[in-house]
Amino acid sequence: MAVRLAEHGFVVLAVDLFGGRVTQSPDEARGLVFGLDQQVALKNLKAAVSFLRGEHQVLWIASLGWCFGGGQSLQLSLSGEQLDATVIYYGNLEI
Repeated sequence: MAVRLAEHGFVVLAVDLFGGRVTQSPDEARGLVFGLDQQVALKNLKAAVSFLRGEHQVLWIASLGWCFGGGQSLQLSLSGEQLDATVIYYGNLEI
């Protein structure tokens, strides 16, 4: 999806919250998700926003994610980070 958005002229930064680890195993993927340090993940997401604002001088910034990424997008928005939009596709909602 990052490539498709970039093809339409958007500046896109896909943040890797798992340090480059990739798996084909559903059990291992679940382990990565449940083992994620949310504070570190949020710090990395905020650094990505800061990078886009500073390095690339992006004026409007949105966070977008699916499933786990949707939940992370929501967490970034709830953190108080100044975003212009937050788009979540079936992420976990806060009540």
